[in-house]
Amino acid sequence: MTAPDNRTLDLFEALGHPLRLRMVEMMAAVDDLACTTLEAELPIAKSTISYHVKILSQAGLIDVRRDGRWFNYRLRRDVLKDQLTDFAASLDQPRAASDARYSPAGAAGKRAG
Repeated sequence: MTAPDNRTLDLFEALGHPLRLRMVEMMAAVDDLACTTLEAELPIAKSTISYHVKILSQAGLIDVRRDGRWFNYRLRRDVLKDQLTDFAASLDQPRAASDARYSPAGAAGKRAG
């Protein structure tokens, strides 16, 4: 099995936190999500929201648009779908049976020896 690429790691890091996953779910429900909606719905500080938005943005999962004093967030559905599709396709590729690092028998053999 090949190691995951950085894009896959960024995706799962971004979605791996319950708060960020909730933010993505909220963004998926609308075209644009106002920062004030996140502030009203999530029981966290604005600075914490900004931190999590930055991670989602760096992973390429959201676009951030400034409108005067306010920010709006848009889920990049195409990016999310493409990355998940690519990851799922990588799971369909057969692996060599001799790669003991990923086989249960290989793992048991290492422990016994």
